[in-house]
Amino acid sequence: MSDSNYRAKASSTSDEEDDRTLRERLERGVALAMRAVPFWKGTLGIFLVASGIGLFMALRTERIYRSECKILVKSGIRTGDRNDSPTLLADKVAARLKEVLLTRTRLEPIIKDNKLYEGIVEGKGMTDAVEEMRTHVGLRASAESTFTISFEDTEKERTRAVTQQLTDT
Repeated sequence: MSDSNYRAKASSTSDEEDDRTLRERLERGVALAMRAVPFWKGTLGIFLVASGIGLFMALRTERIYRSECKILVKSGIRTGDRNDSPTLLADKVAARLKEVLLTRTRLEPIIKDNKLYEGIVEGKGMTDAVEEMRTHVGLRASAESTFTISFEDTEKERTRAVTQQLTDT
C-alpha cells in the first residue's frame, strides 16, 4: 500500500467518525461501558480506599485559624520640602509598624495573658516563645495607608483575642 493510499484511508476513517449519528455514538458508548462492567469491583475498591485515606488525613490534621484586622494609619504633619511618593511612605510606615508590633515588650504580655506556647516558655524560656510568636504574627500592606495585622493559632477564640490585643496596643 502506498503512502498516499494510507493517507486517503486515514482521512476517510475520520470522515466516517464524523458522519456517525447520535444513535451510533450512544451504542458505541454503551458497548464500551458493558466491557468495563467486570472491573467495577476493583474500581470501587480503589475509590473507597482513596476516600478513606483522604477522610482519615482530613480529620487527623490540626486546624489552623487565622484572625485578621485592618488598621488605617494616618501620616502626621510633615514639615520641610520632602516629596516622598505615597508608596515610599507606605513602605516606611510598614517597616516602622512591623518593628513596633513585634517588639518583645509588646508580645510578652500577650503570651502571658493568653497562655501561649506554655511548653516553650517552661522548656526554653520567654525569649524563644516570643520568637515563636513572631512567626505567627503577620503584617501586610493592603492599600496606601491600610495595613492588615494577622495571627495564626490552633484555637479559634484565642486567635481572635490575640489579634484584638495586637491591634489595641
